[in-house]
Amino acid sequence: MLGISIKNNINMPIYERNSTLGVIHSKKEMEVAQRYKEILPSKPFAASAGENLSGGNQQKVILARWMAANSQLVIFDEPTRGIDVGAKYEIYKLMNELVEKEGKTILLISSEMEELMGMSDRIIVLAEGKMTGELEKGEFDQSTIMAFASAAEIKEV
Repeated sequence: MLGISIKNNINMPIYERNSTLGVIHSKKEMEVAQRYKEILPSKPFAASAGENLSGGNQQKVILARWMAANSQLVIFDEPTRGIDVGAKYEIYKLMNELVEKEGKTILLISSEMEELMGMSDRIIVLAEGKMTGELEKGEFDQSTIMAFASAAEIKEV
């Protein structure tokens, strides 16, 4: 939905909270969008279309959308694919804040080993649609994770 404004993107999952009898309150929409301005690009962001932003800033708009929804579980599927190092750092920082300050649970799906090991408390490895291993933070090791990922014999869970 990057063709619509950033403000509308952020408010999409919460329109029922910001409307009465199907009429959207634009003042409430803007208040919600302003809450997330510190993580979004500093350009005139409310009216800007998401498609005009860099990949990292597009990721931030999507992150703000789901932060506004106030979900207890947030799923990040390849959250830093295709973005620059600075934007990756900001996304990691926001993920940590979601956990530490807001008490959210994050499910991180990533093919980047460093990202998994750096951001996770527990790693569950899947191969051919089945769980092949589970490691706690102190047990993380690239070779063990790769062995689980390429397991010839898949154990049933």
